[in-house]
Formats: sequence, structure tokens, C-alpha cells
Amino acid sequence: MPGNSNIYESFYKHLLENSHDAVLIFDKSGVVNCNKAAVILFESSRESLIGRSLEFFAFPEITENEKSGNSIKWCFKLPSGKEIRSELCISSALFEKERFFQVVIKNSHEKVYSSITENALNNLILNIFPGLFFIYDVTEGFDHAYLLRFNSRWYHEKLGYATNAIPASYPDFLFSPDETSKTKSIINILENSKNADFEINIRHNAGFDIPYLFVANLIETDRKFFTGVGIDISERKYTESALRQSEEYFKNIFNTSSDGILVLDSHHKILNANKAMLRMFEYKFEDIAFQNVLDYIPEPAHKLILERAVQLFKNEATAPLEIEVRKSSGATIPIEINSIPIKYADKKGILTTVRDLTERKMLEKQIFNSEIMSEERERERFAKELHDGLGPILSTCKIYLHSLNEMLSQENELLKISGRALSLLDDALVSIKEISNNLSPHVLRNFGLVQAVIAFTHNLENISDLKFEVHYNYDERLDEVVEFTAYRIVTELINNSIKYAEAAHVKIDINLDRPFLNVSYRDAIYVASASY
Repeated sequence: MPGNSNIYESFYKHLLENSHDAVLIFDKSGVVNCNKAAVILFESSRESLIGRSLEFFAFPEITENEKSGNSIKWCFKLPSGKEIRSELCISSALFEKERFFQVVIKNSHEKVYSSITENALNNLILNIFPGLFFIYDVTEGFDHAYLLRFNSRWYHEKLGYATNAIPASYPDFLFSPDETSKTKSIINILENSKNADFEINIRHNAGFDIPYLFVANLIETDRKFFTGVGIDISERKYTESALRQSEEYFKNIFNTSSDGILVLDSHHKILNANKAMLRMFEYKFEDIAFQNVLDYIPEPAHKLILERAVQLFKNEATAPLEIEVRKSSGATIPIEINSIPIKYADKKGILTTVRDLTERKMLEKQIFNSEIMSEERERERFAKELHDGLGPILSTCKIYLHSLNEMLSQENELLKISGRALSLLDDALVSIKEISNNLSPHVLRNFGLVQAVIAFTHNLENISDLKFEVHYNYDERLDEVVEFTAYRIVTELINNSIKYAEAAHVKIDINLDRPFLNVSYRDAIYVASASY
């Protein structure tokens, strides 16, 4: 059928053009057809080969009786003088009463190698090359490209193609169909600049794509060659993707964290700060970018920060650090910082998380105040019970004993016993009063810290040899928690001086320097010649 004839003709042409071996078709007058490999082998063009006789090719004479499949080894020279050793496969056929001969020059695509040893060496070099490699002859254009060399191991092991399945034409099969526009653009670049670097997806024989980085060149001598070297960059792409995901993850944590985050360089300059950090200190990033973080920290903490940085860069463990930092308004807030050494923009840096302790400190203060007030209320209750409960009972006993004493005025021995009992009751009443006052001094509650300390030291001077100096710079009342706490501290220090220091002189300074109350306490063995 005519339709089948066209199919067979197209199939024959495809086989002829994609053969790696040079093929020449002769009739009695000379060459009537040839393929690309023959054009390359004889360093010529199709037009110049058509009509050439056997003498031109230095072939043996072919007779009409030549049997198909006859194979002989032959050596002949190219017009350039290069010697070619090859194998000729000669066959003949009768077509429409005309005899045609076909000469196939086996392994002709390796004409550029002068010996089998050289060819094997080059194959070895190509196959140890760490990537895909090919050379195409594109003298007649990329649409008529002819594959000259390639590293078969890479095509087979990395891309899954059998060596004998690699077509000799332009390598469209290598590139993903989605890359069609890119390949056209690459050809244009090569035509203009002779070289191109590009990333493109290579299609594995199993149907999936592999990203490759190519360096391609267009080399022109008497012919034109397209050569390319491709490196599998799957791992790099995976690493880049993982890095992008890691960066996105870091950014999400960085920007959504409720704690402040600061990135500092090794000189404590601010490289980055998250939103929580900027809100905490009421700054805009452009106001603090590349500023030294020490400029925002009160000077007493500078040494701690610098020592901490040295530890970090030595990979030594550091505990959380509590310091105060200035806000843009000038006010200071308590913070807790945790720091680790990092690499930022390929340089040493410090990643610091910052937690605002204002609420925690307020809560701690409230708890402390509650404990102090609870203790003071308990002291007051106990003192009141001693004073109001036990005091009247002892006073009543004293009245009875006094009456008994009058009745026993004539009895000397009983009178002595009664007198002793009265004396003991007087001591007990004084002790109860002192204990009650110590537990909850009415002077402290009614008149404040300074007057309570003065009263306490005055009472001690009346019953001991200890001398006191009390100096102060204010007369106003303070927060009762502050007064109670300071009073307990001062009285405990005085008790320690009496018990352990054998002191003769105590100096107490109470100064108000808002927002701080400063209490200074000094004791010493009194020496007459000493100056204070």
C-alpha cells in the first residue's frame, strides 16, 4: 500500500541519518546518497560527496556480483592526509532494475582517534569525568547536530540510558519538555557569545527530572562543535531548599516570639532585633541598628556583659543574667538575658533572648510585701494577746499579793516571800511590755522607722554601756513594708553587735535618696582617742 511505502521510506531515512557509522550509497556512476557520519568522516559536505567515484575514497573495486554482508578491513587516507583504519561492510541490492551498493564504514565516528589505544584512553578519561559530557557536530546547524563523543557510563548509571539507545541527533531527549523555551534561549546565547552557563532539568530515563548545572561552549574551526559539561546539583538544590526552609523557620520564630531577640556581632553591635524587642524598649530598628548594645545598659553591668561574651566565644556555659536596660523614654526595666554564640553572615555573633521581668518583679514584690505584712500582723496579734490577755492577769496577781503583804506586815518571813513575788511580777510585767513592743513596736506603727530606731537605741543605752549615734535626712513616712523590713534588719544588727562584737559604739545612718533608702550600720570597740 502507498501509505506503508511512505512509512518505510521515512523509517529508512531515520535509520540512515542517526547511524553512528558512515554510510555511502553507490551506483555505477558514483555516490548517490550518504549520511551525516560520512560527511563528518570525510571532512566535507553532502553536495561535494554526491557523484564521487570509488577512486576518490580509495576503496577496493566493487563488482555487481558483490555479495551482501561482505566485510573487509581496510586502510585509506582522508583528503587531509590522515590515515583511517576501519572495517568496510559492503552490500548490494537491485532496485527498479538498477544495482546499488552500500558501503558502511564501521566505527567511523571515532575517526578523530589515530589508534585503538588512544580511543580506549579517551573513553576512560570521559567515563571518570564527574558529570555528564558530550560533543556534537553542529556544522550544519543544531537541527542537524551529530553526536561525536559522550561519557557512556554517566548516561547509563546516572540517567538510566543504554549506550546503544542514545540518538546521534541533537539531545532533545535529555531535557525536560518544560525546558523547551530555555533550550532555545541557550542556543541563541551560544550562537552569539560562544559560551553559556545555565541550570536546566535533565530528564532521567525513568521519567523524573534532575537539576544540572551546565557549562556549554560553541567551538569553531573548519567545523562547528557544541560541547557541554553538566554537574548534578540535586544535593545543592536540596541544601538550598533546606536552608531556605530553615531561614523561614528562623524568621517565623524570630518575628512571632513573645520574648525579645537580639543579634549582635562580636563587638556587641546590633545587627538585628525582632518586633517584641522593639516593642519592649519602644525603639524603631533604624534607631538602634549597628549601635553598641552597651549604650543602652547602665554602666555597672558592662563588665558582666563583656565577661559573658568572652565565655560564649570559648563555648563555656553561661547562666541567665538579670540586668536593667534603658528604654527610649529613659526609664529602666529589669530583664533576663540568655545568649549563645552563632554564625551570622559568616561572622561570629551572639544571639540573645531578652525577657521582660517587670511583671515578675512586681509579683515577687507583692509576694514579699504580703509575707512581711502577714508576719507583722501576726507579731501585732501576739503582742496584743500578751499585753491585753496576760498583762491584766499578772496585774491582778500583783494586787492580791500587795493586799496579802499588808495583812502579813507582822510576819517577817512571809513578808519577805511576798515582797519577792511582787518584785518578780513587776519584772514579768516589764518583760511582757518589752516583748510586746519588740514584736510590734507602737512607735514604728505610729511614728515611722527613724523614731522607732531612736526609741530602740535609747532604751538600750539606759540598760547597757553601748552608745549609739543615729543620723537621718528625712522626717516623712515611707511604705510600711519598707519601714518594717529596715527596722527588723537594724534591730537584728544591734543584737548581733551586743552578742558577738563586744562593741561599745554603734553608728547608724538612714538616708532617703529616692527611689532608694540607704541604711548604713557600723559598730566598733570604743577607744577614747579614736576619731569618727
